[in-house]
Amino acid sequence: MSDDNDHESPAEVEAHPSQPMMIPVPFGGRGPHRFGPFAYREPRRCSFCGRRARSVGHLVRSRTAVICDACIRQISELLGRTDTHQREVRFKPVVPVPANRTEAERDIEAAYERVFDSDAGPEDRAAAIEDGDNLVASIVEAGRRTPGRRGVEVFVDYIRFIADDEAEVRFTLALGTPGAVGPMQLDETGFAVLTDNGWKVARATWCGLVTRVGIECPPPGSAPPTP
Repeated sequence: MSDDNDHESPAEVEAHPSQPMMIPVPFGGRGPHRFGPFAYREPRRCSFCGRRARSVGHLVRSRTAVICDACIRQISELLGRTDTHQREVRFKPVVPVPANRTEAERDIEAAYERVFDSDAGPEDRAAAIEDGDNLVASIVEAGRRTPGRRGVEVFVDYIRFIADDEAEVRFTLALGTPGAVGPMQLDETGFAVLTDNGWKVARATWCGLVTRVGIECPPPGSAPPTP
């Protein structure tokens, strides 16, 4: 179900809609920060439908809100049908969904399970992440930094398609700890994207998780980090 957001209308057109914005994040852990404080790049998204720049034609933004051209067109049509005396209007974005929704949901769940499968090789896990060729080292390091865990299980709870090539994914990470009565559970929200090689976990989702334990992701397309 789509969420409704109340924002003032943005006024500035994003000059480079295909480029994600860079957000500084706090780093912990060990060693120097070889990629600097802007290595983790979170895509800017429409405040209404949640689509990122590469899924739409344009993003229009102000200081506090972002809206895509598709939502602007739909809102314009909605206002044209609305009584002029109605001051507040409820807007529910209409977004395209994959032709085979059931198959897409299955593939997304499989991608998430592969990324968090500690029994799979790091190369196989990286292959389930968008542009994950240079993320093998981050997967290995994440395992090293959680040596006391019995493993991580992922449960995909909910998938909401925000475009025919992207979905919002709500999932739970169950972290096993020796001696604990039960696993520690973390409720998370991430994304999945459709690539030329099928559905994958969004790179920003993986990098956003590992930065919490002080692991930096290299910029997409860069050479893998050397030990």
